[in-house]
Amino acid sequence: MSLGKKILLVLLPLFALALTVLGLFVYLRRLPQPLVRQIISPAWTHPVLIEPGDTFEITVKCAEEPEIERVVLNNTAAPEELEYKLKVEKSVFSKEKQSAVITVRAPKIVPEVLYDISIWYRDGSILLHDRQVNSVAVRMPREHAFSFAVVSQFAFRADVDNPAQRRKKIRAMFDELNLMNPDFIVLTGGISDGLWNGAEDVRTLFQLVENSLQVPMFIIPNEDDIGRVSLLGRTLRSENTLWRRVSNTRRFRFAHQGFAFIGADTYSCADRTRRVISRGDTAPGCISEKELRWLEKQFEKATGDKQQIVLFTHHSPARAKWTNDQGLNVDVFQQESQKKLLKIIQKYDVKVVFSGHVQRDTVQRAGNADTLFVTTGRSKTLIGADEPAMRLVAVENGVLNADNISYVNKPASMPLGRVTATFRKPNDGGASANSITVNNGIKRPLSNMAITVIMARKDDNSNYEVKGEASVVQAYGTTSQFLFLAFDLEPGEKRIFEIK
Repeated sequence: MSLGKKILLVLLPLFALALTVLGLFVYLRRLPQPLVRQIISPAWTHPVLIEPGDTFEITVKCAEEPEIERVVLNNTAAPEELEYKLKVEKSVFSKEKQSAVITVRAPKIVPEVLYDISIWYRDGSILLHDRQVNSVAVRMPREHAFSFAVVSQFAFRADVDNPAQRRKKIRAMFDELNLMNPDFIVLTGGISDGLWNGAEDVRTLFQLVENSLQVPMFIIPNEDDIGRVSLLGRTLRSENTLWRRVSNTRRFRFAHQGFAFIGADTYSCADRTRRVISRGDTAPGCISEKELRWLEKQFEKATGDKQQIVLFTHHSPARAKWTNDQGLNVDVFQQESQKKLLKIIQKYDVKVVFSGHVQRDTVQRAGNADTLFVTTGRSKTLIGADEPAMRLVAVENGVLNADNISYVNKPASMPLGRVTATFRKPNDGGASANSITVNNGIKRPLSNMAITVIMARKDDNSNYEVKGEASVVQAYGTTSQFLFLAFDLEPGEKRIFEIK
């Protein structure tokens, strides 16, 4: 055998091995194509809330000053059946930012629903068309009350989960949210609960939102969405690689009914890294000085506008460590950073802080201020893999306090300070009969308390019987039957609802 053939026989296996390693590396890094094309905002992750006749801004990417041909709204639930043309008030182009801010006005008579927005414009000689789903919500002002929902996370974990089952669970939660019809939803935990999310996971969630959700939703990221992923000192996924497929921003601020709702990035310090084989990596939060300055600026503006402040973060700033089920302290926030955030929260009298991450159902206070710190989750262990959990929050006559914050949806027992609701059977849609004990352990009456009960689905024309004084609304989801119970409780009163 010639020397050349011998060398070739040695090099071929090495070449094949190199291709295999390269292919594996590319596979681990592969991510779906960006969902956002030309419209930067409003977006499906950060929509705009308006009243009929209001103006709002659309930001689009463009290399030259755009020539706008047409802007329309389409009903999200029936996007091709009816459209509403928007009047273009003005357009401001920035060559430096390669974008334009277009001010449009909604019609004064338009149904109160969620809309997709579509825009046609010329960027030079190129005619562009883009549609952003679930991006404009039209609501009339509520005189006395409104509500919003807080969801812990929509994690797919496609590498270990049954993807079809995960999609089914998220669709079921979307069904429930559509029936509740809150003014908006905030997701405090992002979309990732694993380091190797499937290539189509972001697109799958986007399609679920587009096809199934009819309520506006705001999203802030978790550590797996935005953190750098490393293995043995090597970077496998750079910072923000996943999140940029989801959204153009990690934060939000909007005003609604006398409140300022603000979402902040609590994983914003430099080099926030997820080390994939470190069992002690609980990914504690850390808020950068830049993010703190932005947040304090938002607090100042809200205070000047005499708006009550509600803050959303992924990591709870209530304390730096939490105790897990084994009695060990787990880091959930870098201590110095947590103290700085807590200081400005108390300085500006923030009403409530909603968070995720620890995946536990808690309502507490920290320090001497009146701020409520609320975490949402259904896991039995701290920092454990978890399914989506949800709270419904009611604001009545401009008042948001502990009495207005519901239990976490679907566990066997939901403590809320001294107000509890306990189910005899799990509230997960599997029971054809159930018993719920509600107890008011506080010294004041509770009005219009709401409980969502999920039962096994009967025939479309069959309703459940409810024993107990409550107004009951019944509806049918895709796989379950929903009962919405509303009732009043006197101080110290305990009530039992029997459902069959």
